[in-house]
Amino acid sequence: MDEFSLINKYFDWDQGIGDDCALISIDHGKQLATTVDTLIEGVHFQQIHQHKILPIKL
Repeated sequence: MDEFSLINKYFDWDQGIGDDCALISIDHGKQLATTVDTLIEGVHFQQIHQHKILPIKL
């Protein structure tokens, strides 16, 4: 089973994946907002120490 089949089987999408976020119903009256963002060394920034990336992502 691929990731999209797994998601479709277990989750009901209230707001589909867009540019920034997806809203998923996880229980009656409860929703989960989820997002993913990546930074790629050499694409978004030059070499940087890992401890400097965490505050950028949060």
